[in-house]
Amino acid sequence: MCEKMKRFWLSISVIIVILMFVSCGTVTAFVPPDISLSVLDSDMFDNGVINPPSSKVPSSVAVPFEALETEQLLKNLVIPACNYRDITLRLADPGVEIPEVVNTNPPNYKIDDERQFWVSNVDTGKYYSIIAKLVYKTEHAYIWLEKGAKTQLVSLKKAADLWDKKYYPTDREFFGSEWSPGVDNDARINWLISDKMGEHAAGYYSSMDEYSKLVNKYSNEMEMFYLSSENNPAAVPYFNGVLAHEFAHMIQWYHHSNQANWIDEGLAELAVQINGLDPGLKRIRFAYNPDIQLNSWPELDSATAYYGAAYMFMSYYLDRFGKIATQALISSTSYSTAAIDEALKDKNITFNQVFADWTIANYINNSNIGNGEYAYRTIQPTRFKACQKIQPSDYPIDITDSVAQYGTDYIEISGHTDLEVKFTGDSTVGLTAVTAHSGKYMWWGGSNNASDATLTRTFDLSGAEKATLTFWTSHDIEEGYDYVFVEASVDGKHWTTLQGTNTVIDNPNGANYGFGYTGTNNGWVQEKINLSQYAGNKVQIRFEYITDAGLTKSGFFLDDIAIPEIGYMSNVEKNNGGWTARGFVRNANILPQYWSIQLITVGLTTTVEKLPVTQNATGNWTVHFKKDDTRYTVLVISGLTPITLERPSYKLVVNIKK
Repeated sequence: MCEKMKRFWLSISVIIVILMFVSCGTVTAFVPPDISLSVLDSDMFDNGVINPPSSKVPSSVAVPFEALETEQLLKNLVIPACNYRDITLRLADPGVEIPEVVNTNPPNYKIDDERQFWVSNVDTGKYYSIIAKLVYKTEHAYIWLEKGAKTQLVSLKKAADLWDKKYYPTDREFFGSEWSPGVDNDARINWLISDKMGEHAAGYYSSMDEYSKLVNKYSNEMEMFYLSSENNPAAVPYFNGVLAHEFAHMIQWYHHSNQANWIDEGLAELAVQINGLDPGLKRIRFAYNPDIQLNSWPELDSATAYYGAAYMFMSYYLDRFGKIATQALISSTSYSTAAIDEALKDKNITFNQVFADWTIANYINNSNIGNGEYAYRTIQPTRFKACQKIQPSDYPIDITDSVAQYGTDYIEISGHTDLEVKFTGDSTVGLTAVTAHSGKYMWWGGSNNASDATLTRTFDLSGAEKATLTFWTSHDIEEGYDYVFVEASVDGKHWTTLQGTNTVIDNPNGANYGFGYTGTNNGWVQEKINLSQYAGNKVQIRFEYITDAGLTKSGFFLDDIAIPEIGYMSNVEKNNGGWTARGFVRNANILPQYWSIQLITVGLTTTVEKLPVTQNATGNWTVHFKKDDTRYTVLVISGLTPITLERPSYKLVVNIKK
């Protein structure tokens, strides 16, 4: 993936913010697989734009059976986490056993030792082989400096000593331990200071270093961080924040290697706060554009607000529920919003309820309302931006718009008398923008991080002299990092990737195990694969979608699968066609749309009211304006349908109550 950053960390400094206003352009960056990248503060304000008002008229209809069916299937869906070592043995077959730990004895490096490292450059999109020297060693760290790179060695040693004494134990006490002694059988964590990382990189962590080179040739086979000698000098506090953030990623990988990005990044930002450091001003960008989806993750050039949202949610969560509940989230084996539900199951509250309260806290931050659930304790949020401000002269007014799932529209309403507000929203929403190639149903391979979804079926080709597998696919897959493979096996243990019309063999990042589909194919395309080498035998055919630990796109869709020579055809409409799914889900691309609508009344007393919405996504409410009390009111509107990235539409009609 060019044009992508994985779990990058942003902070702010006054000097760099000033420079940003002098020159600010689009950042296009390459990042290797499974990397948590810290970029420069000058890249903080991205090119994300506030969503313009939608003109789509909402559809308020009865929720069909297919939507409820798909919702239930997705609730029960478990997408297995990737075990890249096992995948390599199964698909690439290096011919030797792949060790989980590469050293029998700890390396025990000595000062002035030299060794080779791979370093990725975010500007060129290439890996560079460098030589680095061990310049310092502490109880918990090896400090490597690339030969020829410049740094303030005294400051670097001070930073390493401080990390040893403060940030290392603080992260471990709160988040848990990293894998130790780890892949290299050495409890020390390695820092590599390099000038080869590119113009925009401050540092990163790559989980691929936790594997043998037999799994990924660019692995350095050790627990390590990469730190830019040019962009991230050890003499500034930013350097320490990068370390606290990236160490949290390392710990999280060990405890839950395929957790959703928004939780992983929010917890890593929280690590900066817990260590007494400033996560920066990313939350300002979120306050300016709260209509973004909390439980999703975008490309680089629109990610700043998402970092702000993820951090603010985790800071609020810690304030409200405490350390034990936050640690329960860290250790949860569930994915994304379900992890919040699991962590809070003993508190009799759901993620949706917490999210709704959080949207109010973001706007009013008032601990005197309710039981304190509408306030932060640790941070002071910037005033959030309303997407609409309605004045008395505007009535009657119609508003048609859309909102993100787990995003928020704040609509300020002023008046002198009671108002009637009528709401009509979408009652259903698509799982994706892709519709089935034929009929209603299709297969979808999910969109989880670091996951391995499979769809497998046995075919008897013993009576065939030749055979061809045909299917229709639409896919939007992170190019060069995530792949779908069509595979065949005669014993269920050894699998061969099969060449299709649009498969690729390029392997820029060590993630392509043979013939793979990657990137975007812009609509439904029919694929044909020759199975004649298996004619006369029984053979297992498998679709396998393997993702890395960073960005995932809408994924892989599959329909109308056939082997004409044996009379097999599945259009996915009536049943699963005999396929065994692990992570794939048969669906009709429709879900119930749920809403959270709340009313804040601001005046001498400020109140919060949860407004009822019918199952068909309609509501009719009276907004009261009390003389000499009410200053203004705020409608707080959010979509609450998980999994999907599709935005629901709504319509508001506001008029003076008769």
